[in-house]
Amino acid sequence: MKVGLNLSHDNIVVTTEETETKTDNGIIIPDSTDDIIIGVVVAIGDEVKDKNIKIGSIILFKKSSSANFNIFFKKYRLIAYKNIIGCISENFDISRTSVTREV
Repeated sequence: MKVGLNLSHDNIVVTTEETETKTDNGIIIPDSTDDIIIGVVVAIGDEVKDKNIKIGSIILFKKSSSANFNIFFKKYRLIAYKNIIGCISENFDISRTSVTREV
């Protein structure tokens, strides 16, 4: 089932993947400990004029600046445009970065 979502103002809706990290001792640490979230844009409000932000864009934002909601059992996050930290470019190569998460 396809759902149309019309947003007002500068709001943006993203999907995120919940991940978990397992320590060497087998303890599972949920993604909820991360402050910065990566999301894929699925809907954009009519007042967002940034040409870099479009459907399918990958963006970074703080977890505390978003609100969770569900539509037909699928999880989404709603954020305001001003809370976007950055947009990952299409030619971004994660294998060439030194970003790691230590447990």
